[in-house]
Order: sequence, then structure tokens, then C-alpha cells
Amino acid sequence: MPFWQGGILQLVNPKAWLMALGAVASFSLAGGAYRGSIVAISIGMALVNLVAGVLWLGFGTLIGSLLRSRRAWKIFNLSMGILTAACVLLIWH
Repeated sequence: MPFWQGGILQLVNPKAWLMALGAVASFSLAGGAYRGSIVAISIGMALVNLVAGVLWLGFGTLIGSLLRSRRAWKIFNLSMGILTAACVLLIWH
């Protein structure tokens, strides 16, 4: 998928819409300060997403360089499965 298609895909990303709506509903101010608070929320979210995206790309590159063999993929997938199961147990506990 080219970069521009990934960007367009974000327009239909339900998690992004819910995050944006939740932030506006939670942190916007009423009255005359509404527009300013929306701008501040938008800038803050853009900065946080930029930092998180750069970290995500960095870790993805690092993990991609480590997963060169079939054995490495199996170990990685098993580890991720165990961690996911551990998260479920923590939620139920």
C-alpha cells in the first residue's frame, strides 16, 4: 500500500474517529472558549500522534530486522500470543 493510500485510509479509521470524538467530548471548554479548546486539543493530539508514530515506525523497523528467519517469526508469534493471553488474564482478575 503506498503512503498516500495509508493516509486516506485514516479517514475511515473508526479508532481515530472515536479517539478524536472522545478527546473533544472530554476536554473541550464551553462557551466562547470552545473553538480555542478544539484547536488546542487538535494540536496536542497531532503532536502526540506524531511522536507515537515515529516510535511505532522505529520499533517496527527494529523488529523487522530481527525477524529474518522462520524460527524467529515462530518465537515472536508465540511470545505475542502469551503476552496477549496474559493481558486477558489481567483484565479478568
